Amino acid sequence: MRSRTGISLLAAAFMTPLALANGNGPNSSDELDNISLPALRTDASVSFKPGHGFRVDGGDEYSLNLTNRIQAGWRYSNLDMGQDQMTFYGRRVRSELSGHVFGKETRYFIQLEWASGGGNTLDTYIEQDLWSNDEWSLIGRAGQMKPLYGKEATGWGTYLFFTERSLAARTLTSEGRVLGGLAELRGMDDHFFAHLGIFNAGYAGGSAFNSGFWQQNSDNEMNYTVGARYEFGENMGDLWFAQGDLDRSEELRASIHGNLWIGNERATAGGQTGDVDVFAFNVGGAVKTGGISGLAEYFGWSGDPDFNAGANNDQGANGFNVQVTYTADANWGFGGRVSMVSVDAPATLGGTGGNLMTIQSAGGLGGGTTLAGKGDVTEFSLGVSRFFNAHDRKLQADITFQNTDPSGGGGSQDNIIFRVLATLSI
Repeated sequence: MRSRTGISLLAAAFMTPLALANGNGPNSSDELDNISLPALRTDASVSFKPGHGFRVDGGDEYSLNLTNRIQAGWRYSNLDMGQDQMTFYGRRVRSELSGHVFGKETRYFIQLEWASGGGNTLDTYIEQDLWSNDEWSLIGRAGQMKPLYGKEATGWGTYLFFTERSLAARTLTSEGRVLGGLAELRGMDDHFFAHLGIFNAGYAGGSAFNSGFWQQNSDNEMNYTVGARYEFGENMGDLWFAQGDLDRSEELRASIHGNLWIGNERATAGGQTGDVDVFAFNVGGAVKTGGISGLAEYFGWSGDPDFNAGANNDQGANGFNVQVTYTADANWGFGGRVSMVSVDAPATLGGTGGNLMTIQSAGGLGGGTTLAGKGDVTEFSLGVSRFFNAHDRKLQADITFQNTDPSGGGGSQDNIIFRVLATLSI
């Protein structure tokens, strides 16, 4: 799961036949289209497209797409009750391998993250066509993946309009992955999608029992999700949902979605360990037309702890995100966003203190303050982006005004976070 050697060998294996086929002499071509790979098979070809990487096409039996993405950022935080912070950081450095094998009905996807210690496996799943007729199809997915809970959380981070996901998405969903299986029903001319999943990892980024990135839960509890979305017009996608109307299409595209999450978790808070039953839901929608785009989501969360002794207080949280963006003809983008999370988490669990839900700051160091107990956090963001090649090559900058308002005292805090992020897909 954390091997640099494996990806190095893969890269070497991939590039060696390419070099042999393309040659290094004076008659070699700079074009990579339709290069023959006799060392592999006579009818295979390799192509390259900036922003989309390399593709090995072996017809119906095999394909491999290899892409890389780099996101490098700079962040400055002016904290009301803390020392100002400034830092450079690697937000995402990722390699993706995807394609099909044996037939186009059997697909695979692998994504590795190099910015967080190196070699961390984000996604690794198999997708299989299970059944279809003239109107409907059923696919299955198994492995480590996103659970399709929340539209902003589901879409890849490369396709965000702002440098970070909204406060609500960070706290009440998770950028991490979950292990398990998922089935999705598709139909109505690619307008209706419904999914059912079973996993063994929590989804909430702000919950105290969330296992975080790339980690399997240490307990045997299962979690379940069910959801659906409907696309009015051209399908805007789920994992590949790109924020902003960069195409400036005059055709109206819109979607609505809803999700339920039933969680069974083990948590440690206040020095005690126990079971926590979670019920959560998410509803929202997105729209794009003429360079204008909008995204709105609402989240609800409730946790029912059953600890070893003492009081077991129910806890709850809710939040929302609303953003509007506009992309001009010259590929400049402008946007505004407001997001809020409210936590109703009692100060005690089992009489010893601790909470099951906290508010998740963005980007670690310099991401603002968290809220460990009851209270509200609100963020207003303004952003500007220069899209050189859509989301594949862009420069983003945004400023966020964050207010934390704890219910239990301690005083309100006002923080200002400024971020700049450069993205390049190779």
